[in-house]
Order: sequence, then C-alpha cells, then structure tokens
Amino acid sequence: MSLYFSEHPGCWERDLQRRYNNPLFSIILSADNNNENTTPVHIDQPLVNEAQRKDEAERIQFTEDFNALLEQVVHLKSKEQSELIFDLKDKIDRLYEYAAGLGSDFSAEKAGLKKLNLLIMQSIQQSGEHDPKALEEIKKETQARTLHFNLLEHPLVAHLLRPDTPIHPEDLVPTLLSEEESSLRAAMSLFDPEHCQIICDTALALIQQLEQAGKEVSNARIRLAMMAQSLSQS
Repeated sequence: MSLYFSEHPGCWERDLQRRYNNPLFSIILSADNNNENTTPVHIDQPLVNEAQRKDEAERIQFTEDFNALLEQVVHLKSKEQSELIFDLKDKIDRLYEYAAGLGSDFSAEKAGLKKLNLLIMQSIQQSGEHDPKALEEIKKETQARTLHFNLLEHPLVAHLLRPDTPIHPEDLVPTLLSEEESSLRAAMSLFDPEHCQIICDTALALIQQLEQAGKEVSNARIRLAMMAQSLSQS
C-alpha cells in the first residue's frame, strides 16, 4: 500500500520520504568499510503522520519567532542599537536557516529576513566606516552570508545544518546518493576535501555491496560521479 506524503514536506517527513522503498538505506557501511549491517527501515502511514505533525509544529514555531523578531525590531530604541545589533544578526541568521528547511512557502519571510540582515550590515558598516580593516571584514562576511543563503535554497543543506538533524552520520551517504544534482552539489560544498574523500569511498563501497545483492542502483552511480567531481574541484 502506498503512503501519503505532503507535496512540500518539512525536515522530518522529507527524511522518511527519502528512505521509503529506497535500497540505499538497506545496507549501511562504516567509513572503513568493515562494519556492514542490514538496517531494517519500516515506514508506515502513522509514522509519516507523526512527522507531518512535527513539521507543522515547527512551521508554527517559526511564525511565532519571526513575528517576535519583527516586534523586537519595531521597538528597538536607537540607544540600544549598538548593544543588540549583533544579537539581532544572529537571530536573523538562525531564523533564515530554520525557514529554509520547513517545506512550505516562506519566501516572504525569508525576503524580510534578508532585508533586515542588509540593514543591520549597513549599520555595522557605518559604525566602522573609518576603519579599513573593519570594512574589509564586513565585506567578507557579507559575501560569505550571501553564499550561505544561496546554499540554503536547497532544503537538504538546511536539514544537514540543524543541530537536531534526522540525518545521522551513518545515513549521510545514502542521503546524498538519493538527491538531485543541484542539491547534491550544494551539500557536498559543506565538507572539506578529506571528508569528501571519505564520503566518496563509503559511497562506492555501499554501491558495490548493493550491486552484489542484485539491487538496481544505476542512479547512485551517477550521483557518485558527481560527488567525485565535487572532490576534484575542491
């Protein structure tokens, strides 16, 4: 019997959707390829329903946090600005990262967060306008944040960056091998070359085990080639 998944799943439902009837999650290998074990993955509708409720609760929480941030900005007094500006910047970053993985359309809220971030960075820039070193650091930070926001257009990136991510270390490789090209390339950019090499080695071992078991994993082979290309370009 097929399961009902949402059209725009959040973090928790998306993880179940990725695993459902996916042979890549039937065998998990450690990085040294010596610890092979079969991991049963039983996903039923009650489990999906619970994930959907959890995702909906997170969307409600985000809306409350977003409105609270706007309220804080509206009532921010000029004399308090220097004391709270960096705290606000951190809140904006966290909320944007959170919104990126919620599944629903929060484009208006994300646009608002980007605008607030720009205003704050301009305020910081003005405070250091006579310090060339400070201005250069602000420029670098602005460029890095723009790149980070671009990566967050791929929900997988936001899901991987969550402190409570459902994607455990042993699930990372099958998760990456299940992704579309653009999402896979964005996710691979999060890792340093050494980690990318471990991921590629583990992916190859997993694919070989599945092929020996008679599983159809030709798409995973294509993804592995993309991962190897990302490694060569890093």
